[in-house]
Amino acid sequence: AWIGIVAQELDEKLAQYLKYPGKKGAMIKSVEPDSPAREAGLREGDVLLAVGAKKIADLNDYLAVTKTVTAGETIETQVWRSGQNRTFAIKTRLFPIEQADRLAWSLLGVRVQDLTLKNRKDFRIVTKEGAMISEVRAGTSLARVGARAGDVIRQIDDLGVSNTEDFNKAIVKFRTKSSLVLLIQRGEQGYYVTVSLQPKHFMKIFRIGT
Repeated sequence: AWIGIVAQELDEKLAQYLKYPGKKGAMIKSVEPDSPAREAGLREGDVLLAVGAKKIADLNDYLAVTKTVTAGETIETQVWRSGQNRTFAIKTRLFPIEQADRLAWSLLGVRVQDLTLKNRKDFRIVTKEGAMISEVRAGTSLARVGARAGDVIRQIDDLGVSNTEDFNKAIVKFRTKSSLVLLIQRGEQGYYVTVSLQPKHFMKIFRIGT
């Protein structure tokens, strides 16, 4: 089910910055646009205290409870915001597959397209299956490992990728992970790379000093 919250651990330094008096909880780092959480009124910087009947002591608690939520369920979510505890009702739903392109650009910094006779010829691609990279955003984990236009993504974690439809399904499925393992083919060679998922819209204000 889609909630639309990306959370992070709440350490002492972050709690001091937020002026949060407690020691338990997980901070909302990002709320996806047009998501159930955004529509319910959740904001970046809120501290998650409870989701449904589950108290949230740390990030692992939040991640665990999200795995039990089903689409169409309404979950009462308690947060701390600006000195007050507040409760919001989030009506979950399935993640819209049509947003997979935006998600891939935000998380991986990549755009892909199906293989065609033309792009296979242009990039000298030997495989007939996969999702061809058409653009890689500079500065991303994928760019740093050397991925480029014309490379073909054949697998994401344990899911095979035969076309862009498979790619989109994998991105949606794994969107809450911190990293992914990709099998990328260039020419006749394939290589595995581990890439970090870093949403472009994460708020830098919460990246407090080292």
